Amino acid sequence: MHLTLEQHLSQPSVNVRGGISSSVIFGPIFFDISVTGDKYLEILMNQVVPQLQQQPNSHDLYFQQDGGPSHFSRVVRDHLEETFPEK
Repeated sequence: MHLTLEQHLSQPSVNVRGGISSSVIFGPIFFDISVTGDKYLEILMNQVVPQLQQQPNSHDLYFQQDGGPSHFSRVVRDHLEETFPEK
């Protein structure tokens, strides 16, 4: 007798990213894929950083991440250090 049991390793999910300041709400940005360091870097470069830099007081803004693994990838840290050297 053979028994086969199919089970997904993870549940389907959607990631949502966004931001808020005293004058504007950023996002939401929805993802139905796993966000790797390279994908997160693409999001930062194409969506997040340009929106931040368009704000009138962009030099007073702080960018905070929640500690996800993609936030600590080398490519992401290098890009943020280059883009925001004074932070």
